[in-house]
Amino acid sequence: MSLENRALVWKGMEEILNRKRTGLIETIYTPYCHGHSPDGPFRTRDGFRALIDRYLTAFPDLHVDIQSMIDQDDWVAMHYTFVGTNNGPLGIFPATGRTLTLSCFVVTRIEGDRIVEQNFMWDSLNGRCQLRSQALAA
Repeated sequence: MSLENRALVWKGMEEILNRKRTGLIETIYTPYCHGHSPDGPFRTRDGFRALIDRYLTAFPDLHVDIQSMIDQDDWVAMHYTFVGTNNGPLGIFPATGRTLTLSCFVVTRIEGDRIVEQNFMWDSLNGRCQLRSQALAA
């Protein structure tokens, strides 16, 4: 099952984030999926969709490059690099027009053939500092 689980997580990142095919959230995530990001928790598939929509609005050209994946049983861990231009607001922060590059991790649990839990980790302070220092340098 591990190859299928890796493929599912890869598909979620590649199709939903890189190709902006957010309609696939319905087929990849359970309705009761849940998890966390540095910007807060999500408790349902609709909550996850709202999280993704916020990031696609703030970084419309965002792209993730998968660096590595490991799996055990129904868990998959992925290291990826996030790159995007901040052309939209993110929460209380206005758009800066600056490019953000972050090293990120996501730990995912699969139930059946869908994602049921996903926990994203990145250094959000580093991201905010990158956008701020680039803005100050301009």
